Amino acid sequence: MTIAYDLSKIEYKIDKENKTLTILSIPKEEIKISPDFKYYDIQADFLNPFEAKDYNAIKETVNKQLLNKIEASELKTNAKK
Repeated sequence: MTIAYDLSKIEYKIDKENKTLTILSIPKEEIKISPDFKYYDIQADFLNPFEAKDYNAIKETVNKQLLNKIEASELKTNAKK
């Protein structure tokens, strides 16, 4: 998982006379959970009754829980610093 900022989207103003750079806005952080893949073909048998859609549903639930934990943590604040 990463929390990143696209620095090419920063808005700024340059004051050449005073040799200062003023940051007007910083883009919203981008949260990426890796690896991001989908299951398409799973061999189901007696010992493994899951299908691809089951694995995708589990992965989606886990990703939602991770995002909730990220929101509750200090990771985004630390990334801004």
